[in-house]
Amino acid sequence: MPFNPYIYYSRFSSLLDNIFIRFYIYFIFIYFSIYIVGWWVFKMKNELRKKIIELRNSLDSDYIKEASVCISDKLLEIPEIIKAENIMVYMDFRNEVKTDYLIEKLLSMGKNVFAPVCVHETREMIPRKVDSKTVFVKSRFGVLEPSEDSEAVSPDMIDVIVVPGVAFDRAGNRMGYGGGYYDRFIPKSGAFTCGIRFECQIVDDVFEEEHDVKLDVIVTEKGL
Repeated sequence: MPFNPYIYYSRFSSLLDNIFIRFYIYFIFIYFSIYIVGWWVFKMKNELRKKIIELRNSLDSDYIKEASVCISDKLLEIPEIIKAENIMVYMDFRNEVKTDYLIEKLLSMGKNVFAPVCVHETREMIPRKVDSKTVFVKSRFGVLEPSEDSEAVSPDMIDVIVVPGVAFDRAGNRMGYGGGYYDRFIPKSGAFTCGIRFECQIVDDVFEEEHDVKLDVIVTEKGL
């Protein structure tokens, strides 16, 4: 049989077509699998976030005040807090664990206290110093932040970060409000991290993702 290059070309083209089709199908399968899993995690996190916020908002104001003091006192016993010089503490919003008592105690201990200022354009946080003379302004979300007159420091100057959140598990994983500010800030700082929350905010699974940062310790009104 004489050599016919067209036959070999046709077979080779058919083989390439089969490989391409299989690769294309595999790519589509992987793409949609990732999309579906991502959509499911996003949906579950939003549902959990809504549920815990509603639960937290139902707490009695007297209970919030008493539990916040209890949590703060337990936090102040942690060795890393005792040894730290520069501590960043969030300014509480709505029914979060209140931090005014904690800040007052830290200042009385001679600590340098800082509060985060969120830069929405870059989704970064700037720690600004807090003391008895600090002037606070409201952010676009209504959270109090130190004004631009307050001293700012770089993230690596912070020794301990007191972190807020919506939900936590007992392994130290945290679900925030979805902005990712702390997940970006904590690695830059390298500081010891303390999550404070009410016991009702503890869940079995916060659906943590690869970019979520685990906290070093979590404190509730019932302990560590």
